[in-house]
This record gives sequence, C-alpha cells and structure tokens, in this order.
Amino acid sequence: MTPVWDEHADPFTNTVLVTISRLRRKLGDPPAIETIPNVGYRIACGSDQDD
Repeated sequence: MTPVWDEHADPFTNTVLVTISRLRRKLGDPPAIETIPNVGYRIACGSDQDD
C-alpha cells in the first residue's frame, strides 16, 4: 500500500471502509466486492463458485 498511502498516514482512519462502502453502493447488486475476513477485499468473479 506504499504507493497509495504514505508512511505518515493514520492507520486508525476508516478511509478504506468508507471507500469500499461507496464503491459497493455505486456498483449495486449483485455485490462486486467481497470481504475476505482477516485478509482484505477481492473482486467477485460473477459466478457462485468459490476459488
């Protein structure tokens, strides 16, 4: 994340959560962004199959 966030960025900010929330709202249904617990986020593949 170095290219996006510099070393002085506040790690306790909710910027990522807000950005993901806005993207999800704009993209609508079906959900295009999946949350992977303890890992991060991924773009959904569009099918019901798990990778």
